[in-house]
Amino acid sequence: MPRHLYPVLLLVLLAVPATPAPKPKDSPKAATYWPTTVGATLVYQYQTDTHTEVVRAVERRGEVTTVAIDWLSKDGKPEPYNTVEIRTDGIFLTEEVGQKYDTPVCLLKFPLKPGDKWETEAKRPDLAGPVRFAREVGATKVIETPAGKFEAVQVLCATAIGGMASNAKDAFWYAKEVGLIRFDGTRTLKVYTPDK
Repeated sequence: MPRHLYPVLLLVLLAVPATPAPKPKDSPKAATYWPTTVGATLVYQYQTDTHTEVVRAVERRGEVTTVAIDWLSKDGKPEPYNTVEIRTDGIFLTEEVGQKYDTPVCLLKFPLKPGDKWETEAKRPDLAGPVRFAREVGATKVIETPAGKFEAVQVLCATAIGGMASNAKDAFWYAKEVGLIRFDGTRTLKVYTPDK
């Protein structure tokens, strides 16, 4: 190519608009089945009493979100209740009533599929012997509570402490972004406030 055409070619190339690289599509937000906003408050109704939980702290590191929840005593004083890690493969309980588990306890295993089963064995300093949790995903349906109606997934759990066998299964119901809305026969969500 003759040298005198180089400046013309350069002008043509500069005049052609550059095509921007395609933007990656935002991936849809995965359902957490747990409250993840500081200040979110859950009031549970027991047979004769109520119990209030408040999200104290939320920390996001990479693909793990750690959520710390306090419960309020009768005089309104916050006490550590539980800490969970929300990961891509599930929700794991790492601490309860101020006591850490030596192995995170898998509360929910993602993706949630009816019939899926899993077990976790863990120790906690205040409990005698290891605790074995056997969980199974049940049905998904709309559950009515005093706090409203929620589409929730049922998780059945058999708990054995210190080698004692347990055939009884407790039924827990979890709703997206809210968390536990009902523990059959024990407590039901009475009031849910996403944040203060």
